Amino acid sequence: MTALLDGIPVWLGVSAGQYALVASMVLVAGLVRGLTGFGLAILLVPLLNLVIPPGQAVLFAMMASFLVGALGVRGAWTTLERRTPAAIIALTSLAVMPFGLALLFRTPVDAARLLIAIIAIIAFVSVALPRPPQPPAGHPAAVLTGVIAGFLGGFAAMPGPPVIHYFARTGVAPAQARAAMIVVFFPGPVFVTLSTLATGHLDGELIRLALACAPALVIGNVIGNRNFGRVPERVWRGFVLLLVGGSAVGAALRLMG
Repeated sequence: MTALLDGIPVWLGVSAGQYALVASMVLVAGLVRGLTGFGLAILLVPLLNLVIPPGQAVLFAMMASFLVGALGVRGAWTTLERRTPAAIIALTSLAVMPFGLALLFRTPVDAARLLIAIIAIIAFVSVALPRPPQPPAGHPAAVLTGVIAGFLGGFAAMPGPPVIHYFARTGVAPAQARAAMIVVFFPGPVFVTLSTLATGHLDGELIRLALACAPALVIGNVIGNRNFGRVPERVWRGFVLLLVGGSAVGAALRLMG
């Protein structure tokens, strides 16, 4: 057992204690994602910044989103109402995401942490503000949502806030909001994971760390999925707000630390 623990830094690039911490974060984030349809990256990136640099945290979150997205996107697409502009938002987000990713790789670590913290705080404010019960009508609003989501997804692995702002409303049933967010969030992580793998930005240690945390991710997601329908709508919406607020607090604390 001691030899196995001693080998963790070599294979995963983190200590045994850090691995246990990351796996615990992934378990909780997977549970949240299964329950709400989002939240994996929003929760993971600020927390992972405690352990690994921002660029690696974003790529790790993207790989985790890729893995967990594959588990539920088919069911979400079946549940989704066809008039929902989820496909428009997803495709627009995918088109813009490379620009955010390129900026991330060109931004110094401290500046990236500052910007990610600012993004998390603005996200909380935007989601907390009152808004009409239905999403804005027309394609322009959907395209704008996709543009912002794509940029934030590439730079900070946080495409969630604009999409949450669009779908998480009192006039949209939680099941529909959850399905739409799962569909919107799936293509981006697939693209980022494959493109960064092809261009050499993903190193072996980070890939192995993500795979080593995959069981915790799956377990958390399964638990969240099984409890989704049991959570009252009011509680679900409050939990969404709490999650985004917690992400903002975590990012701010990391910045001050």
